[in-house]
Amino acid sequence: MKKKVFLKTVAWAILLLMLTGCRAASGSGGKTGSTSSSSSSYSSSGSSYSSSSEMSHSTYCKLYMSITNVKVTHKGNYTYCSGTIKNTGTYSVKYVKVKAALKDASGNTIDTDWTYAVDSTWLEPGESKNFEMMIRDENNKIKKAVVTVVTD
Repeated sequence: MKKKVFLKTVAWAILLLMLTGCRAASGSGGKTGSTSSSSSSYSSSGSSYSSSSEMSHSTYCKLYMSITNVKVTHKGNYTYCSGTIKNTGTYSVKYVKVKAALKDASGNTIDTDWTYAVDSTWLEPGESKNFEMMIRDENNKIKKAVVTVVTD
């Protein structure tokens, strides 16, 4: 009797692992335009892992996504905020959002904006990608931007 219970438990565990792996491998675990938090997927060494079997997407991004080279430039009535995001971790990621707190010369936040720095294309470990936001700024009041990874 104990052997049957054990075998059933093992069978359920294998089934659960297979379903989780298939979902992550198909990419259906990632966000598709939603701003709410949901399960996301990572890939490492050709394998895919869902965030339920590893750390959450938000935690990974907070720990291992690095933002550098933030620049603010003006062109006409628009301000452009650009920078570079780098994956310093060991998993591939997608759907990484960044938020810019746009500041005036006194350091006051006068606007915010966000964009996907990494879209549906995987950013592999060690890879970097440039991103850019365009903000309407008729009087060129924006002088500085503080860019952070969004962890929702």
